[in-house]
Amino acid sequence: MKEETTLESDEMPDFFRMQEEAEKRRKAEKDRRKQLDMDAQSVMSSKSGRRFVMRILELCRLDDSVTNGDAMVMAILSGRRDAGIEVRDWIESACPDLFDLMKKECRDGRTANH
Repeated sequence: MKEETTLESDEMPDFFRMQEEAEKRRKAEKDRRKQLDMDAQSVMSSKSGRRFVMRILELCRLDDSVTNGDAMVMAILSGRRDAGIEVRDWIESACPDLFDLMKKECRDGRTANH
């Protein structure tokens, strides 16, 4: 005779509670991301905010090589660049038009200063 595996009645609420908690965590993360995107849009909506973000990205040296004979220096350069990539990708995703405007303003500013 084949034995059937059944969940005890007191185990079911734990399963449903775990699902509810996971759903709450997903919603909280979605809400957090939405708030951060709105914050990014707020910062990027002003020329000074775009200039500030561009300066941060420049400090991250996204276009520079991280290759270095010293492993510690290479790790530092890589971490700096990785953080910059995260910020750039986030800003570009949250407000692509303002990101493009920031790049244009940066190019125009460099051209005007030369």
